[in-house]
Amino acid sequence: MKVNDMLRKARLNAGLSLMQAALALGFSERHLRRLETGTQEIDASTVLRASDLYSAPEITTYYCRRSCAIGERYCYELLNAVDISPVAILAKYRDEMGEVNRLLDDLISAVLNRQNGDQLTAGQRALFERAFQELLDVEHVIEVLKLAASRYVDVPAAIRAHNQKCYDRGYVKPEMKEAS
Repeated sequence: MKVNDMLRKARLNAGLSLMQAALALGFSERHLRRLETGTQEIDASTVLRASDLYSAPEITTYYCRRSCAIGERYCYELLNAVDISPVAILAKYRDEMGEVNRLLDDLISAVLNRQNGDQLTAGQRALFERAFQELLDVEHVIEVLKLAASRYVDVPAAIRAHNQKCYDRGYVKPEMKEAS
C-alpha cells in the first residue's frame, strides 16, 4: 500500500467525504483528490493534519517509514497481521519484557567496563546482539501501544509531558532543550 492509498483509506474509515475532508484540511477537493490518487506528493505537514483529522496516527508512522530517509532507517513496520488490541499489545509487552529480563544480568556483565564492541568476546557479542534484538522487540511493541493508546489519551500531549519531566529532572542538557 502506498501513502496516498492509506490516506484515502483513513478518510473513508473516518466517514468523511472528499469534500468534508478537504474543507477541514483547508484544501480544495481537487487538491485532496490529487493527494489521494498519488498525482501530487504528500508532505509531512499534510500527513500530520490528516492523521489528526481522521484519528489515524498510523498514517504518520507509515509515511515516515516510506517517505523519509530517517524514518526508513529507524521506523518500524506497521503490524497489520497481528491482534493490536490494547490487551494483546500489553500481553506481548509483558512477554517481550520477560525475555529481556532473562537476559539482563548476563548483558550487564558482558558490557560492564567495556567501551565498545571491540572489547567483547565472540560470546559476549552474540549475547549483546540477541539482547539488543529483544530490546528492539520491546520498543516495537511500545510503538504499537502508542498508536493504540491514541484511542484513550492524547499521545502527543503525553509525550510533551514526558519530555518536560526529562527537562525538569536534568536528563536533557539545556542547549538540547533550546534546539527542540
